[in-house]
Amino acid sequence: MNYWLYDLNMKYNLKLSKNRKLFLSLYQGRDVFTNRSSSTSEKENIKLNWGNTTASLRYFSVIKPGLFAESQLTFNKYGFNYFIDAEAKGDQFQITKSSLRAKSTIAELAARQKIEIVAGANHTLVSGVEFIFQKFMPDYFKLKGMATVHDFPDTRKSFHTIINVAGFIEDRFKPGPFNLETGLRLNSFLIENTSFVYAEPRLNLGYKLSKTSSFHLAWSIMHQALHLLSNTGQGLPIDIWAPATKQLPPQNAQQYSAGFNFDPTIINLNFSLGMYYKHLENLTEYKSGFGYVSNLTLPWQLLVEKDGKGSAYGVEMLVKGKIGKMEGWLEYTLAWNNRKFENINNNDWYYAKYDRRHDLGINLSYSAWREWKLNSTFVFTSGQPATLPIAYGEDINGNEIPFYNKRNNLRMPAYHRLDIAFTREFVSRKGRNSILSFGAYNAYHRINPFYIMLIEREVEENGQVVLQNRKYEAGTLFGIMPFISYTVKFE
Repeated sequence: MNYWLYDLNMKYNLKLSKNRKLFLSLYQGRDVFTNRSSSTSEKENIKLNWGNTTASLRYFSVIKPGLFAESQLTFNKYGFNYFIDAEAKGDQFQITKSSLRAKSTIAELAARQKIEIVAGANHTLVSGVEFIFQKFMPDYFKLKGMATVHDFPDTRKSFHTIINVAGFIEDRFKPGPFNLETGLRLNSFLIENTSFVYAEPRLNLGYKLSKTSSFHLAWSIMHQALHLLSNTGQGLPIDIWAPATKQLPPQNAQQYSAGFNFDPTIINLNFSLGMYYKHLENLTEYKSGFGYVSNLTLPWQLLVEKDGKGSAYGVEMLVKGKIGKMEGWLEYTLAWNNRKFENINNNDWYYAKYDRRHDLGINLSYSAWREWKLNSTFVFTSGQPATLPIAYGEDINGNEIPFYNKRNNLRMPAYHRLDIAFTREFVSRKGRNSILSFGAYNAYHRINPFYIMLIEREVEENGQVVLQNRKYEAGTLFGIMPFISYTVKFE
C-alpha cells in the first residue's frame, strides 16, 4: 500500500495605485492512494486519487472615501478517480485481464461583485451579486473484461449543470455596546430547466458586557445545490459530491448559535464558549446496501434515498494564552450529528457518518533562539461511525447475504496524532522574506484507521479450499511522515 500527496500554492499581490490593488492566487493539490494484492491465482491493483485546482483573481478599489468595490473571478475543479486492474489465472495458465475506470468531477466558474459603503463611524452597508456556473459528471465509468447484468453498457458518462444567481445586502451597525449585523440573500438555482428561489435571512447580535467580556446570538438560513454521498460500510471511504436535481432539490439548513467571550486585560489569556444547533432538510444518502461502485449497474439517482432530515448540535470551547516565549491554544468540541430517512434504519434517527462526539486540539509554540520557533500540535477525535454486518447467511442459491441491525452500528477506533515543526523566518541574501520549516507529521507513528476491510483466511484441506476464519481489520494511509518546506515571498 502506498500514499502520497502534493500541494502547490502561488500568490501574487500587485499594487496598481494608492487606491487600486490586484490579487492573484493559484492552488493545486492531489492525494494518491494505491493498494496491491496478489495470490497464486489472481492479482489486483486499486488506485484512488482526488484533488482540487483553483484559480482566483480579485480586484479591489477605493472609489472615494467611504466607498469600496471588489470584483472577483474564481475557477475551481474537483476530481475523484477510481481505478481497478485485475489479472486472474484460469485453466492451462490462461490469464484473464479486467479493469475498471470510474470518476466524478465538479467544475465551477464564479463571478462576484461587492460594494461596501461606510455610512458612519459605527455603520457599514455591504451589497453584491454573484453568478456561479457548475458542471457535474458524478458517475462516469468504463469497464473492460468485466461482466455486467441486464446488458448494461461497458461505459457511461452523464453531465449535469447548475446555474446559481444570487444577490445580497448586509447592514453592520454598532450602537453603543451592541453589535448588530443583519443580512438578506436572494438565492436562485436553475436546475434541469426548473428554478428554485430562496430567501436566506441572517441575524447576528452581539453585546459587550464589560471591557473584558461579551456575548453574541446568531441565526441564519442556508441552501445548497450539492449532496454529499458517502460509503458507510466496509472498504475504502469514498465521498462523492452529486448535484441537486428536480427529484433531489437543494438541501437547506437553519442554524442557531450563542457564544460568550472573556478577554481579561491583566493576563494574556482569551476564553470563548459557544453552542450551536442546526436543523437540515432535503438530505440525500445511499440506500442500504448500496455505495459508489454500485452505480456500475444503476444510475446514481436510483441508489439514493431523498427527503432526509438531520440535526447537528454541540458545545465549543477555545482557550488561547501566552507566557513569555511560549504561546498556544486549546480547543474542544462536544458534538452530535444525526440523520433520519423514511426507508433507512426503520425511520429511526441514527448517527451520521461524520458524527464526532469528541474533538480536541492542543497547540504549543516556543520561540527558541534567534529566528527559530518550535511548534507542536496534538489532535484527538472520536472514531467515525460505520455500517458493518452482524452476521452472514446464504440464500437458496448458496449466495452469501450480509445481515445488518441498523445504519452506522459501530464506531471505528479513535483518531489522534502529534505534529512537530521547527520553523525559521529570515531575510535571504537577496533581501526576500523567507520561511524554512521541517518536522514530522504524526510524530509518534500512530496507525490511525482509514478504512475497514473484511479479511478472509483460507486453507487447503484434502485438496479443497476451506474458509478458516474471517475478521475485520482496519487499514491506514501512513504513519510518521517527515517533511521540509521552503517559502519565499516576492514583494
